[in-house]
Amino acid sequence: MLFVGSRTYFWGHITVYNYLSIHGSNTTRGYNTVLCGQPPSVQPNSFGQTYCFDMPLLQKRSLTSRLLGRVQGTFVFTAVEGSIVFVSETFTLNRTSPKGTFTGVSLELIGRVSSKPITGGTDDFAFANGVATTPLLSNGTDAVGNFFAWFNYDFVFSLK
Repeated sequence: MLFVGSRTYFWGHITVYNYLSIHGSNTTRGYNTVLCGQPPSVQPNSFGQTYCFDMPLLQKRSLTSRLLGRVQGTFVFTAVEGSIVFVSETFTLNRTSPKGTFTGVSLELIGRVSSKPITGGTDDFAFANGVATTPLLSNGTDAVGNFFAWFNYDFVFSLK
């Protein structure tokens, strides 16, 4: 697709699934996200908590699905009231075409569909721009006490 006025060329669309599993208080396995920073004093909510993650990007919504890459980064609870997080993510797609890394950074409201801008990265994504749309598909607690959530990432890329 070509938009003559803005000189934007449609480049591609990729859909992946993501499984987030936050380390439970008494668990020793099955997680990919940990609390890596928190305020010096106890808060009545999650304000100030920082989580680090290294999560799979999967072809389907199943842990046994084909691994397409990984997403790594952090999210920080930034609102005293409400559930707003600042998210910084690096996506690596190494089992798809195109291949490479790209980043996404945004503020997100927990429980709402979020969109974040995609900026260039490496390899095939060196000059890519676009948007990543991320709805929450489901969440809960797994058998060993970790909080989990399934997300769907819909990436739309363009070149300028």
